[in-house]
Amino acid sequence: SERTTALKASHTQEVEALRAESAEQTARAVSERTTALQNAHREAVEKHEVVVQQAHAIELKEKEAALEEAWNERLMREVRDKVAAAEQRERARASEALAALQNEMTAKETQAASNL
Repeated sequence: SERTTALKASHTQEVEALRAESAEQTARAVSERTTALQNAHREAVEKHEVVVQQAHAIELKEKEAALEEAWNERLMREVRDKVAAAEQRERARASEALAALQNEMTAKETQAASNL
């Protein structure tokens, strides 16, 4: 009877020790898995941030290129407008000079005719 009681007690202790060991192993496994998941999540967040930054940089470059193109088009329009205005002024000057020459020639012809 004492032997049976002792065996039962020993068996109970072994079962409790196995349960404690199993619980400890489970807790360790859960902790390792949790750490692995946290690391994977952190890496995913970091990669996402890099992708977002790259997308933002690409978007900024595209906007910058569009602005530069618009600016260049505006500058070209301004240059064309200034060239056209300069050509118009030059034509007006040439026309005035031609009219002045024609007037001078007419005056000289009139003078020459009156001297005859």
